[in-house]
Amino acid sequence: MSTNKTLLCIDDEYIICQIVQICIEDFSNWKIKIATSGQEGLNSILTSKPDAILLDLMMPHMDGFTFFNQLQADVELAQIPVVLLTSCTDMV
Repeated sequence: MSTNKTLLCIDDEYIICQIVQICIEDFSNWKIKIATSGQEGLNSILTSKPDAILLDLMMPHMDGFTFFNQLQADVELAQIPVVLLTSCTDMV
């Protein structure tokens, strides 16, 4: 099966990205790219635009909300589908 789609997984917990990578690549034809910070994710997008993003909300330095707002500010990048992910169990 040839790979034709790319998912960018952005999470400061590398093990989460590895689990996503194993599950998605083993059961689909998607290729996974990993970024362990919001800034690394932005840099990755500038070099190679992914087809979708899996984004952790709670990260140091640049949280997922800040990343998402920066993504939405760019007309071309705002078209990338984003799935938000969090391990937070508290209701706000």
